[in-house]
Amino acid sequence: MSGPVALVYGDALMKHQLSDEHPLQPIRVKLAVDLIRSTGLIEHSHLLPPRAATIAELELVHSPEYVDLVRRLSDPVQRRHVSPQAIDAAGYASADNPISDALHEGTSLVVGASLVAAQAIQGGAALHAFSPSGGLHHAHRERASGFCTYNDAAIACQWLKERGHRVAYVDVDVHHGDGVEDIFQRDPEVLTMSLHESGHWLFPGTGFPQDSGVGKGKGSAANLPFMPYTWDEPWLYAFERVVPALLRRFRPTVLVTQDGCDTHHLDPLAHLAATTQIWPRIGKVFHELAHELCEGRWLALGGGGYAIYQGPRPPGRGPRDRFRLDGVGPQAASADARPKGLSRDGHAAHLEVGQEPPVDPVLGVADVMSVLRRLAANRALFGHGAPSAWS
Repeated sequence: MSGPVALVYGDALMKHQLSDEHPLQPIRVKLAVDLIRSTGLIEHSHLLPPRAATIAELELVHSPEYVDLVRRLSDPVQRRHVSPQAIDAAGYASADNPISDALHEGTSLVVGASLVAAQAIQGGAALHAFSPSGGLHHAHRERASGFCTYNDAAIACQWLKERGHRVAYVDVDVHHGDGVEDIFQRDPEVLTMSLHESGHWLFPGTGFPQDSGVGKGKGSAANLPFMPYTWDEPWLYAFERVVPALLRRFRPTVLVTQDGCDTHHLDPLAHLAATTQIWPRIGKVFHELAHELCEGRWLALGGGGYAIYQGPRPPGRGPRDRFRLDGVGPQAASADARPKGLSRDGHAAHLEVGQEPPVDPVLGVADVMSVLRRLAANRALFGHGAPSAWS
């Protein structure tokens, strides 16, 4: 390969479907890749196919017992012999993480795709690599959480670390990257940074400024929680002043980013008020830092983002037409029907950490009215507010 950018995607990733009506639909990634194709950008990158991660690769961060449990839950015969207590302890008693026959295979493909991207960077085939299906940052060592079965982001970080890299992981998803932080909180060789809506109002209820690592890893985690309704200017102010400074102090040799876009003001599952104007600047900062500190090595992963009808699409394709063409009905994102498979709260943790977010008095009247209209629409759809556990 001669180009500096690799994109990892293939139709096999459509197998990563938690349920027919779950918000985390693989069509999200397909639409994004179709848009990249329509712009001609794909001509400037190398398209690499995904593969399934091996058991040994999954066990880079997950316990063998947990991986074995997921495999048994994916088998309709073996799952009958798994106790309810074991299912609950592993995070599968919630509709956020439903059990299915494709549970292990689908998520293993996501992990494998992110590892293909990491391998392209490590082998010198690409300076930058993008795995849009990745970013499953809530999975912990021995339990699923927030739609995430295996933590591809943490596995990729560990894989790169074992090849001599000093890894910096920066997460801009609206939800705290708790799984990645928890896995590396004692590791001084991996820096984890997360910019997210405050856990006072949003799942998973973690990621506060005082959470900065444990033991030898003290100082290797950083969290920037934002108040509900934070818009572009204050978000970017914090991002551009904190992220570059910490990365320059840490001096990584590879940059890994989780690039969830559910900070957008139209996203139905959170309360921030950003617009699409922040993402070009985020990408520019990451790109410049990768070249300044890491000789260009940058692994970009996908993440959250569920307002799929609001995004741009290839010319001539409407969102509902595209859904029908792909055999996936629009009901999962329809404004007239809450997904049947999920509870009103999405996860019990929402009740533990949540309350109706306050309206920030700094916002202008027009912005406040826009926010109130969006919350009213959310209540009509979900029963109240945003179901914060939907990551």
